[in-house]
Amino acid sequence: MESAAKLLEEALSLWRASSRGTLERGAAWYERLADVRASAAHHAAASVARGRATELRVEASGQYYQPRVMRHAKSDGTVEYAVHDVYFSLYGDVEGYTKHARSPRMPSVAALQRWLEETLPMAATGVLCGDLGYVHYAPQLAQWLRHVQEEPLDYESEPEYTV
Repeated sequence: MESAAKLLEEALSLWRASSRGTLERGAAWYERLADVRASAAHHAAASVARGRATELRVEASGQYYQPRVMRHAKSDGTVEYAVHDVYFSLYGDVEGYTKHARSPRMPSVAALQRWLEETLPMAATGVLCGDLGYVHYAPQLAQWLRHVQEEPLDYESEPEYTV
């Protein structure tokens, strides 16, 4: 199954070089794949396919996103760090981000990184986490881990544009 995913990813990288319409077709294909995998009880694979469809739609819109650590300043003066999906313009400006954290909130970036490293091996079957308690899988946690050391962004209580 993993080699098939690699072949599909290679095919998609060729498509990405062409038009926005092609990106939309690729996103629709990933959504169909997600539906098939979900109905076949392949929840982790379905989640990855849905995530890829979202990435392609964002790219087609002229934006891109990365999971990024955001700094939450609390009213009592303490700070928490959590992963959010952050959307950027093609120029690198923050366009918006998810209102709710995708990961648990931790007292430091190092604690968040430790949690990701310790949880990743168990995430093959899904891990409940984040402000809304969604299920996230190993590929998502691995992607978060790749971006955890980037400079944290400040979370504003009322962002201009939330996703």
